[in-house]
Amino acid sequence: MKDDEEIATPKQAGKMAALEDIETCQPRKQDRTKRFRASVNIFVNSSAQKKDVLKALSKIENIEEVYEVKGEFDIVSIVSASSMEEFSSVLRKKIMKINGVKSTITSIVLKTYKQHEMR
Repeated sequence: MKDDEEIATPKQAGKMAALEDIETCQPRKQDRTKRFRASVNIFVNSSAQKKDVLKALSKIENIEEVYEVKGEFDIVSIVSASSMEEFSSVLRKKIMKINGVKSTITSIVLKTYKQHEMR
């Protein structure tokens, strides 16, 4: 992704199939070209469950990145979806159903100003 490249908002993502001139994030897979991203910060019930939660999160297709962190949250993840309905489903039916997930705080990415690819 280039600097100053816009990410589709949830509202735009659902309508983008008909719009060809809106720039979006690069496709994660060939059939997933119009997507938006969100940061899902996760609180875990106990530190003993953290490794199991991390393992379960890493298996969810919509989750692009998963980080174990120290601070206010226990885990930070980056989730992509093509619509708000898809995102809501991933959050409610997958992430929140993982044994050990206590709660989440979500932020939708509106625009990316800088993205560093780790090597």
